[in-house]
Amino acid sequence: SILLKENISIIFTKDYKETANYITILAKKQNNNSSINLHNKPSDSIQHQKKYIIESFPDIGPKTAEKLLLKFKSLKNIFNAKESELTPILKAKTKDFLKIIRE
Repeated sequence: SILLKENISIIFTKDYKETANYITILAKKQNNNSSINLHNKPSDSIQHQKKYIIESFPDIGPKTAEKLLLKFKSLKNIFNAKESELTPILKAKTKDFLKIIRE
């Protein structure tokens, strides 16, 4: 198997927090405690940066982010939109989205 040929280990963790903690510990060991960034750098394009920001919200993927930006044109307009304006695009995610940006 490829696991044996390439000497690949499988580590089982109980949840995403434990996985993130494990990755952080491994990275620190490998990089002598230098900081790590688990996110890809967003594109230099303003539109791509806006999309990257919107996609960072829970349960909002690339297609939903594109729909929001197409309708509202700017992050400011998205963040200031009424619940009734967001619901056709975000559907059940609307209340969670508003809770994050307004609290």
